[in-house]
Amino acid sequence: MTFYWLDRRVRGRGIATEALNLVTDWGFAEHGLARVHLVTHLDKPASERVAQRCGYQREGVLRAGELVKDEQPDVVMWSRLPP
Repeated sequence: MTFYWLDRRVRGRGIATEALNLVTDWGFAEHGLARVHLVTHLDKPASERVAQRCGYQREGVLRAGELVKDEQPDVVMWSRLPP
């Protein structure tokens, strides 16, 4: 599973997009991964845009999908397959 987070002072510069692309491409090229997936929180549209720009496809909502700080919110599942 993949996660990304940036300090608000450096957001909007394409850093998350570049990093996610590099890590995803590395996983496919160097490790032969058949699939990479990540989750985004429903209230984080910027994270969804990063996933979309990196070629991830939205698969759906996972109800109570991820334990975060004593809560288990619904999250969106994204995946990308090798080229």
